[in-house]
Amino acid sequence: MLGFFLFGFSFAQQSPSRHALGIGGGVVFLSDDSVLKPGLHFDYEYDLLAEKIDLSIGFASELVMADRRHIGLSVFLGFSPLKRLSVNLGPGVMFEGPETYFCSHVGIGYNWDFSNFSIGPYAEWAYTGKHYHLSFGMGLGYKF
Repeated sequence: MLGFFLFGFSFAQQSPSRHALGIGGGVVFLSDDSVLKPGLHFDYEYDLLAEKIDLSIGFASELVMADRRHIGLSVFLGFSPLKRLSVNLGPGVMFEGPETYFCSHVGIGYNWDFSNFSIGPYAEWAYTGKHYHLSFGMGLGYKF
């Protein structure tokens, strides 16, 4: 279940633009079902301090293509400890069939920037206290 895996592509090295949109695709491991399912990820990120330090806030959602509804939503705080590496932490909500869970989220990604675009792999983990979800994929971002 998509556990609001937001890999908030940290596109912060090239332009002073503060807004970023991202889309990603990959696989999600659902621990309660022990299966891999395809997933789509969408996010918005706002760079708080532009060129002084790469610190951001954002919103992310993920949709897992499964037999029952799997939708994740979250807000996050992101930072970039190294030039192309981004890390995101935050709370979220997962909607799984008729069930709703609050969860915690951790995401990590590595990005290559090309003008206002970025591309790179990501991995994310969401934990509800009862089960977890792991997401792996590739993302594309646009900074404006």
